[in-house]
Amino acid sequence: MKLSICTDVMADLSFTQMLDKCVELGVEGVEMTGGGWSRAPHFRADELLADKGLLKRKLKEIAVRGLQIAALNCSANPLDPGAMGRRHLTEMHDTIRLAGEIGVTKIVTMSGLPEAAPGDTVPNWLVYTKSWPDEMPERDRYQWEERAFPLWHDLVRLARQAGVEKYALENFSAMLVWNPDTLFRLRNEVGPMVGMNLDPSHLIWMGADPIHSARALGA
Repeated sequence: MKLSICTDVMADLSFTQMLDKCVELGVEGVEMTGGGWSRAPHFRADELLADKGLLKRKLKEIAVRGLQIAALNCSANPLDPGAMGRRHLTEMHDTIRLAGEIGVTKIVTMSGLPEAAPGDTVPNWLVYTKSWPDEMPERDRYQWEERAFPLWHDLVRLARQAGVEKYALENFSAMLVWNPDTLFRLRNEVGPMVGMNLDPSHLIWMGADPIHSARALGA
């Protein structure tokens, strides 16, 4: 196991300053953020795909410090029914392509959260009862079977084509995948490429037991 850090936490530093800080902290790997909600400017997938010279220079700066890219991060909601969802999906595609080009095999992201019914304009996190009122089972089915499953089948296919081996989904609130049960629901549909980036802090504020969750995931 290697100690790694997500570059989001150093978004105010320049690229080289961020790398130097990683070395100072004794970090061995960096989780570079390529798009989505991240405000970190260090490793934007669209920029690096468009400028291979810039990509080469940044990879050299990482290598000369003895660091490795542990994963590319694109924390996003590609299932949002509006413009943000379309932008985030494009940025996820760019992140997958970039990972394939530089030999990174893991992408940290989120499952996404869609609307609850056709025509809705905002995502809807259905964490209350799924059996009543009578409309609830259909809303739950729609979110998973008509929105999430097709998207994730496509993302898994794209990852395989690029040589990416694993999606690590952050168990963040207001996402379809936010605990072990919801991860297994997606994984059972699209396959073992989908795993969890287990963040105990999210589980704690939601009242869940992170140790129990880790054991449920097989850790």
